[in-house]
Amino acid sequence: MFKTCLSVLKVIVCCWIFSGCDTETKSELRVLTFNIHHGETIAGAIDLETMAAVINSAKPDLVALQEVDVRTGRVGGVDLAAKFGELCGMESYFAKAMDYDGGEYGNAVLSKYPIVESDLRKLPSTRDHEPRVAAECLIALPNDTIRFISTHFDHMSDRPDRPAQARTLLLAYINDTKSSILAGDLNDTPDSETLKILQQHWAISGATNAFSSPADAPQRKIDYILYAPQDTWQVVHSEVLPAAVSDHLAVLSVFQKGK
Repeated sequence: MFKTCLSVLKVIVCCWIFSGCDTETKSELRVLTFNIHHGETIAGAIDLETMAAVINSAKPDLVALQEVDVRTGRVGGVDLAAKFGELCGMESYFAKAMDYDGGEYGNAVLSKYPIVESDLRKLPSTRDHEPRVAAECLIALPNDTIRFISTHFDHMSDRPDRPAQARTLLLAYINDTKSSILAGDLNDTPDSETLKILQQHWAISGATNAFSSPADAPQRKIDYILYAPQDTWQVVHSEVLPAAVSDHLAVLSVFQKGK
């Protein structure tokens, strides 16, 4: 009897480790993107706790933050990337786009899973205009390692910067063998040249009318979560969070990945 039970146990363990026995291994991944406007609310106050509460309400595994200040004068010298990591119980990585007001300004990544590698990718921008970057992290999920990218494209409609920034990311990742999620404030609409370029590699999650800006009266979809490859991810839920705290609404997508 003991040998029989031990054999059964071995079979169960093998099924669990190697995902065999005609079962599917599926894991849910909750991804949020949020332009936090350096922690300033639409009422004009710096309120990191309220913004962190918005993030925590969605129970995300990964968060892409834009307009992040680190030790600038306007936020009283606080490192917002580290502070949001603390308030949300997540690891953080900050990618500086430029020096500003005695500190730094850029994008950040928050992760409930280990960040095993991180890097900053500079994006092209018109001379004498605000520089842009992408914060790139390798995230160790329980069953995979994926690439997660937080970025913020140019906001000026009369410049060619956004398509150039999209093309730079496309060329950097189109031959990437790792699964990836690209999230951020892209400052352009779903039918734009910018998004058409990105869709040569990534698919857009969420409806085209899932408006996120401006927060108090949303009229445009400019905040995105995109994913690749399309055939290994399933979008099971997408929504724009209704809490109008920053000047953008936060956007959430829930994925399943597995075979």
